[in-house]
Amino acid sequence: MPRICPCGERIVEEISPTEKEKKIWFTCVKYKDDGLHRRKIWADAIEEETKSLRKDVDNHWERLREFEPHHTQIYNLQMQLQEKSDEIAKLREVVAELSSRVDLLDKLCYD
Repeated sequence: MPRICPCGERIVEEISPTEKEKKIWFTCVKYKDDGLHRRKIWADAIEEETKSLRKDVDNHWERLREFEPHHTQIYNLQMQLQEKSDEIAKLREVVAELSSRVDLLDKLCYD
């Protein structure tokens, strides 16, 4: 549904008072039949908006497909990071154990 007219003014809904079947229009608040302002019948505006949204969704899906190879790379890097984090944790334990042994040896040798 149009919200802003090309002239910059807002769009409002109006019901056509002159027709037997009351039709809803989206109309610029400063509408004049001069080609500079927007006035669309409700059904046409909805159809136009739907087509625009479908085009946007298709474009977004296409962009997501472009990122698929990167998704796999990111997943692999996350797995490697987890493995390295686990390895670092084990090495910290080894360093802590070795540090305590060095402290013990220092006490035995110098005390």
